[in-house]
Amino acid sequence: MLLTINILRGLVLLAIAYQDIRDRLINVLLLIGLFVFNYIYCSVQTNWYNATIQAIENTILISLIFGLTLFYFKKIRQIEHPLSSHLGLGDILFFWAITPLFTPIEYIVLFLIMTFVSTLLGIYFVLTSKANTIPLAGISALIFLFYLLVSLFLPINLNALYI
Repeated sequence: MLLTINILRGLVLLAIAYQDIRDRLINVLLLIGLFVFNYIYCSVQTNWYNATIQAIENTILISLIFGLTLFYFKKIRQIEHPLSSHLGLGDILFFWAITPLFTPIEYIVLFLIMTFVSTLLGIYFVLTSKANTIPLAGISALIFLFYLLVSLFLPINLNALYI
């Protein structure tokens, strides 16, 4: 069962990356599917209670991060709405879709790594293509897929990166 869920998660991540890099749009059903597959995977690995608690904790964490971002743009009196010019709804929903899998500390570490690498690759995309946007969710999906593939063979503890 875990192998099937991992294959489905990998396919959904590839579809998210393809759509975001090509069109800068992501189908919401893919993101909901990723959340459901991640929740099932976490429920099978631990139990449904832990998966629910982690999802709630990380959802609060995401709300704080993006809420502070919105507050910052409002504070500096940015004319454009940040969700229409800087972040897409798909980017936020992607980070929500991976919430059941990690403790808050692991989630913050992975979020920072994904954001940093996405920024570096995004600069490359902006310089080499005509698009002036960074496919944050697409690049993050590829990084997350790489993380999943590596974690199948090597035990990875993101808490060790923090401590």
